[in-house]
Amino acid sequence: MAFILATSSWVFCRVSIKSLSITLGGLISYNSLEEVSGFDYKGLLVHLNILEKTYICKRVSPYFTNKRTEIIKVPKVYFFDAGFRNIIIDDFRAYDLRQDIGSLNENFVFTQATYAGVEVKFWRSKSRAEVDFVMEREGKLIAIESKSIFRRRTKSLTAFIDKYNPYQTIVAHRGGLEVRGGVVYLPLVFVSALV
Repeated sequence: MAFILATSSWVFCRVSIKSLSITLGGLISYNSLEEVSGFDYKGLLVHLNILEKTYICKRVSPYFTNKRTEIIKVPKVYFFDAGFRNIIIDDFRAYDLRQDIGSLNENFVFTQATYAGVEVKFWRSKSRAEVDFVMEREGKLIAIESKSIFRRRTKSLTAFIDKYNPYQTIVAHRGGLEVRGGVVYLPLVFVSALV
């Protein structure tokens, strides 16, 4: 019995972790994971819990106040160690040559917040407006967007600000420090100081 469990767990690790690695920062598709792993929903949750308890990856829940207009159940996935994730997908290209820079930056913000003991969530409306991270500190909301390049405030971030009026709004990016229109544009290297 132990051998069967170990073998099935290895198959899950090999196939499903790669699938989770590819969808870094994206919504988890339990149906897709069931197909690639061969596990039913309950078995899949057992194995995902093992990955979380061993600090391989973490499911991040959505932030919501309106069940009719916002995503309430489907989590996103992030990895505690981006290097481990890179091994899984066999991608060691230089940072500027990668196609997943946005996902890596988002994962960096996740790890910095998590290592600081801050619980992060994300926000997504059913009309696909999305904010990468929502945190609560002392009852106040903080919204954080992670961007590869310096940009103006996105429509999604504006929608969140209009709906929730967060205490602080931050866009973590690769550029310089700037405050504009109530939004702090913060270099990614300073994210750890934020949390």
